[in-house]
Amino acid sequence: MNKCFILTFFFLSFLLPSCSADDVNSKLNGTWSNSQSLNLDSSWVTQKEFSWGTGYQVINDSYDFDLDASTPYIQIGGLGVFEILEVNIFGDNVQLIFFFGRGGFNVEYILHFVEPNVFWIENRTPELEWDTKGDSRLFYKNSGPNPYVPKE
Repeated sequence: MNKCFILTFFFLSFLLPSCSADDVNSKLNGTWSNSQSLNLDSSWVTQKEFSWGTGYQVINDSYDFDLDASTPYIQIGGLGVFEILEVNIFGDNVQLIFFFGRGGFNVEYILHFVEPNVFWIENRTPELEWDTKGDSRLFYKNSGPNPYVPKE
């Protein structure tokens, strides 16, 4: 074998992050909104059962992920539930592809994690009509594995 190939493989195996499906699911599974903490007594917050446990949704605002469901999905507040087709991790970022049935096309998001439980959404789908507002709109993990805890 070529020594250059062996050395390249050796270095890449240490440089590239290795994440299992469980790591990805633990990172994404949960309910996310642009509120750092939820008032559970609010009429805008509802409780829902997911495969990973009980979650709290903000009506018309939450991005809810359940990658452990029999059919993994994202529920976008006010728009509906969409089947997740693919999830890839690139460093701290996650590429998410889901089928937008109401439009008949796939949507590609890049979730840019600024903290382990805080991300902003980059929309990579020209057909998409709604604006994710990019890095000016942060989403916080309100419930699920390892929820966001506001800093005091």
